[in-house]
Amino acid sequence: TETLLTDLVKELSETKWNNQQVTHEAFIAAHADGGPYPSCGYTNEGYYGRYYMNGELMEANDKRLEPLHTVLATLDTHEHDVSTSVGHVLEQRLRLHENDSLHDMAVAGYANTVACTDLKQVSLHMLNNFERHWDEHEGPGDLKMDPKIGMYGIVSALVQDLTENSNFQSKLQFQVVQIKESKRVHVTSLSGETLTANAVIVTVPPPFLPKLGLQLSETKLQALEYIGFDTAIKFILKFSSRLWPSHLENIICAGCLVPEVWFHNYDDESLYTATCFLTSDLARNFIKQSTTTVKKDEVCLEKAASLVIRQLSEMLQVTESNFQEAYVDSLFFNWSNDPFIQGGYMYPKVGMTRQHLLDLAEPQGNIFFAGEATNTNACCTIQAAMETGVRAAKQVQESLLDDNGND
Repeated sequence: TETLLTDLVKELSETKWNNQQVTHEAFIAAHADGGPYPSCGYTNEGYYGRYYMNGELMEANDKRLEPLHTVLATLDTHEHDVSTSVGHVLEQRLRLHENDSLHDMAVAGYANTVACTDLKQVSLHMLNNFERHWDEHEGPGDLKMDPKIGMYGIVSALVQDLTENSNFQSKLQFQVVQIKESKRVHVTSLSGETLTANAVIVTVPPPFLPKLGLQLSETKLQALEYIGFDTAIKFILKFSSRLWPSHLENIICAGCLVPEVWFHNYDDESLYTATCFLTSDLARNFIKQSTTTVKKDEVCLEKAASLVIRQLSEMLQVTESNFQEAYVDSLFFNWSNDPFIQGGYMYPKVGMTRQHLLDLAEPQGNIFFAGEATNTNACCTIQAAMETGVRAAKQVQESLLDDNGND
């Protein structure tokens, strides 16, 4: 739950970061993340988000957006069978308003975050289950890490603790091609080297499970058929001056090339970033638009930056030349191009039930499974992945104890 990550951040702040304030209350704009929240449109510190539709920036409480907010906020208040898709229900309810722009906003603020822009593939039943779990177990509000620390700082702090532990050894560049269990578990690399252990935790993305030479159970194979896993990209533009309001955190953009933009300000370094997040068909379209005739399979950063700057200029009413003058550099990452990831995070396909998640998480002998897609309560988040790491570690500990509770 959110508490696990919050408690970890608090502990790290006390032990690693000199008790400095490393979080602030975030404004959530994306509907699939629970936006708009806070409903008043602003956090206690004055941070806010905006929605861009039909050439106009709108506040969260703009009446033209109310029908969409209401429909998406009440998706989890109606029970549907496992064959019902989010897209089917959304189409039925939005049809009453005869406004295609609202549907485009739903794709930008909901589908993009769910990681599948074709909502007719996404299970309403399972997303309702996820929402109920979050409502029951999350603390109030949402926190945002100091951008100078971010999730990278959390991971780095944990890695530091591990490397200082004499019982821990990190082995990189070890591409696993087979995991086999006899009396012990044998893990073999592409080069033929084999490691042998009493227990192994497998944390690869779902599409890789059948590629590890594992004898997966029939129930696991069936569960994998209901795990969606699609393209996800981030494109970060760096600027030497801030060309947006200081407390603007994000914009959800209907019918635009980029559906979500997040803003970070590093005032003491005179550095400002705009982060574009795209998944599924929206990500593929961005990649297509950002390539050149010379290199059709490679994103041209200059072209991609120009396209984003054009959209930022239109939304913020700042000239393109001002953005171009302040533009410093950019960073593009496509998780689908990483041969050991090949996508973003899972989405539940129509037909999935919680039993499929239980089957995916079920240990096989002394082979255990972790990763956000194996969370049996709610998937798709860093918190979900962390929870499964704790679960798998406890399962390993229990498996290595004898009947008397001894190691």
